[in-house]
Amino acid sequence: MALRPVPEKAESQRLEDARGVTFLGDDGALVAGVRAGNTLAMAALYDRYVGDVRRILLHTLGPRLDLADLVQDVFVIVQRRIADFDGRTSVQAWIFGILVRVASDHRRSFRRKAGRCVSLEHEPSVHAAVTAQYFAVEAQG
Repeated sequence: MALRPVPEKAESQRLEDARGVTFLGDDGALVAGVRAGNTLAMAALYDRYVGDVRRILLHTLGPRLDLADLVQDVFVIVQRRIADFDGRTSVQAWIFGILVRVASDHRRSFRRKAGRCVSLEHEPSVHAAVTAQYFAVEAQG
Protein backbone atom coordinates (compact mmCIF):
# COMPACT_ATOMS: atom_id res chain seq x y z
CA MET A 1 0.00 0.00 0.00
CA ALA A 2 1.70 3.20 -1.17
CA LEU A 3 1.27 6.36 0.83
CA ARG A 4 1.42 9.77 -0.72
CA PRO A 5 2.14 13.11 0.96
CA VAL A 6 -0.87 15.33 1.50
CA PRO A 7 -0.26 18.78 -0.06
CA GLU A 8 -0.92 20.90 3.03
CA LYS A 9 1.67 20.08 5.66
CA ALA A 10 1.25 20.23 9.39
CA GLU A 11 4.14 20.32 11.82
CA SER A 12 4.65 16.60 11.23
CA GLN A 13 4.35 14.91 7.87
CA ARG A 14 0.80 14.01 6.81
CA LEU A 15 0.48 10.79 4.86
CA GLU A 16 -2.57 9.45 3.12
CA ASP A 17 -3.09 5.91 1.88
CA ALA A 18 -5.04 4.88 -1.24
CA ARG A 19 -8.28 4.72 0.76
CA GLY A 20 -7.89 8.33 1.83
CA VAL A 21 -7.02 7.53 5.45
CA THR A 22 -4.68 10.23 6.77
CA PHE A 23 -1.89 9.47 9.20
CA LEU A 24 0.14 12.22 10.86
CA GLY A 25 3.57 10.90 11.44
CA ASP A 26 6.94 12.06 12.53
CA ASP A 27 9.30 9.20 13.26
CA GLY A 28 8.39 9.09 16.96
CA ALA A 29 4.69 8.83 16.18
CA LEU A 30 5.36 6.14 13.59
CA VAL A 31 7.41 4.10 16.07
CA ALA A 32 4.64 4.41 18.65
CA GLY A 33 2.09 3.36 16.04
CA VAL A 34 4.12 0.33 14.96
CA ARG A 35 4.57 -0.68 18.61
CA ALA A 36 0.78 -0.50 19.01
CA GLY A 37 0.30 -2.77 15.99
CA ASN A 38 -0.88 -0.05 13.59
CA THR A 39 -0.26 -1.41 10.09
CA LEU A 40 -0.65 2.06 8.55
CA ALA A 41 2.20 3.31 10.75
CA MET A 42 4.40 0.41 9.59
CA ALA A 43 3.48 1.15 5.98
CA ALA A 44 4.39 4.81 6.49
CA LEU A 45 7.71 3.90 8.11
CA TYR A 46 8.41 1.49 5.23
CA ASP A 47 7.51 4.09 2.60
CA ARG A 48 9.67 6.70 4.30
CA TYR A 49 12.85 4.57 4.35
CA VAL A 50 12.51 1.85 1.68
CA GLY A 51 14.15 3.96 -1.03
CA ASP A 52 17.21 4.66 1.11
CA VAL A 53 17.46 1.02 2.25
CA ARG A 54 17.20 -0.26 -1.33
CA ARG A 55 19.75 2.28 -2.62
CA ILE A 56 22.28 1.51 0.13
CA LEU A 57 21.93 -2.27 -0.28
CA LEU A 58 22.36 -1.89 -4.03
CA HIS A 59 25.44 0.26 -3.56
CA THR A 60 26.89 -2.01 -0.86
CA LEU A 61 26.19 -5.43 -2.34
CA GLY A 62 25.76 -4.59 -6.02
CA PRO A 63 22.90 -5.60 -8.29
CA ARG A 64 21.43 -8.92 -7.20
CA LEU A 65 18.34 -10.94 -7.80
CA ASP A 66 17.65 -11.17 -4.07
CA LEU A 67 17.75 -7.42 -3.41
CA ALA A 68 13.99 -7.27 -2.76
CA ASP A 69 14.35 -10.14 -0.27
CA LEU A 70 17.11 -8.30 1.57
CA VAL A 71 15.02 -5.11 1.73
CA GLN A 72 12.15 -7.18 3.09
CA ASP A 73 14.47 -8.78 5.66
CA VAL A 74 15.46 -5.33 6.93
CA PHE A 75 11.85 -4.28 7.46
CA VAL A 76 10.78 -7.61 8.96
CA ILE A 77 13.53 -7.12 11.56
CA VAL A 78 12.45 -3.49 12.05
CA GLN A 79 8.90 -4.61 12.80
CA ARG A 80 9.99 -7.46 15.09
CA ARG A 81 12.50 -5.36 17.02
CA ILE A 82 10.65 -2.04 17.20
CA ALA A 83 10.27 -2.53 20.96
CA ASP A 84 14.09 -2.45 21.21
CA PHE A 85 14.27 1.04 19.71
CA ASP A 86 15.16 3.28 22.64
CA GLY A 87 15.43 6.66 20.93
CA ARG A 88 19.16 7.19 21.60
CA THR A 89 19.65 7.51 17.83
CA SER A 90 17.36 8.57 15.02
CA VAL A 91 15.01 5.99 13.57
CA GLN A 92 16.95 6.26 10.32
CA ALA A 93 20.26 5.44 12.03
CA TRP A 94 18.63 2.51 13.85
CA ILE A 95 17.23 1.13 10.58
CA PHE A 96 20.61 1.59 8.89
CA GLY A 97 22.23 -0.35 11.75
CA ILE A 98 19.86 -3.22 10.99
CA LEU A 99 20.73 -2.83 7.31
CA VAL A 100 24.45 -3.20 8.11
CA ARG A 101 23.79 -6.46 9.96
CA VAL A 102 21.59 -7.82 7.16
CA ALA A 103 24.22 -6.92 4.53
CA SER A 104 27.02 -8.43 6.63
CA ASP A 105 25.04 -11.61 7.26
CA HIS A 106 24.28 -11.88 3.56
CA ARG A 107 27.93 -11.47 2.58
CA ARG A 108 29.00 -14.01 5.19
CA SER A 109 26.40 -16.49 3.97
CA PHE A 110 27.36 -15.90 0.34
CA ARG A 111 31.02 -16.50 1.10
CA ARG A 112 30.27 -19.70 2.97
CA LYS A 113 28.25 -20.96 0.06
CA ALA A 114 31.11 -20.07 -2.24
CA GLY A 115 33.49 -22.02 -0.02
CA ARG A 116 35.35 -18.96 1.14
CA CYS A 117 34.50 -18.31 4.78
CA VAL A 118 36.03 -14.92 5.52
CA SER A 119 35.64 -12.99 8.77
CA LEU A 120 34.05 -9.57 8.30
CA GLU A 121 35.97 -8.23 11.29
CA HIS A 122 38.91 -7.56 9.00
CA GLU A 123 36.80 -6.26 6.14
CA PRO A 124 35.04 -3.04 7.07
CA SER A 125 33.81 -2.42 3.52
CA VAL A 126 30.15 -3.10 4.35
CA HIS A 127 30.18 -0.71 7.29
CA ALA A 128 32.17 1.92 5.39
CA ALA A 129 29.86 1.77 2.36
CA VAL A 130 26.71 2.01 4.47
CA THR A 131 28.18 4.85 6.55
CA ALA A 132 29.11 6.78 3.41
CA GLN A 133 25.62 6.32 1.98
CA TYR A 134 24.04 7.30 5.32
CA PHE A 135 25.89 10.62 5.34
CA ALA A 136 25.02 11.19 1.68
CA VAL A 137 21.33 10.68 2.49
CA GLU A 138 21.62 12.96 5.54
CA ALA A 139 23.20 15.68 3.40
CA GLN A 140 20.31 15.47 0.90
CA GLY A 141 17.56 15.62 3.50
